[in-house]
Amino acid sequence: GGAIYGSAGTPTEAGSGGYGASGGSGGGLVWMRITNSASLNGTITANGGDGGGNGGGSGGGIYITADSFATATGTLRADGGSSTSGGGGGGRIALVFRSDGFIGALSAAPGGSGAVTGGVGTTVRRLQDGYFSLIVQGDPIAHGASTPCTYGVTGINAGTVLTTTVNST
Repeated sequence: GGAIYGSAGTPTEAGSGGYGASGGSGGGLVWMRITNSASLNGTITANGGDGGGNGGGSGGGIYITADSFATATGTLRADGGSSTSGGGGGGRIALVFRSDGFIGALSAAPGGSGAVTGGVGTTVRRLQDGYFSLIVQGDPIAHGASTPCTYGVTGINAGTVLTTTVNST
């Protein structure tokens, strides 16, 4: 099986192919910089191809930066390909944001079904540089629940004075 490589936090490399003419092709690279809010509701794939007897291709990379992910319920996949001799390694996925509303699925699974399974890929979700995480949770008693209500993760620029009021009913 194939090993994984490249940067987990900044995946900027496509996947590599399996060995020889019958090896699976490597997954591609998807790199998007979105200046405002992103709605990712479909499927984005950078999967490695299945190979014949010479190994599956490794998963590629998906690297998306956005100010925010709003109504993002889609699926991002960078899975390794399968082969009778060995699976390709999983790819790398990174989402970089200031406000995270992504509730979709992320997959960087290794290719399998061969003699050797490929290495496991990575999925990373992180705030943009210069921001830190602010998690606002409501009073569970006020909401009639046993656990706090989470209002999401928002990135706050370091040094910013926060003067927002959250009302609870």
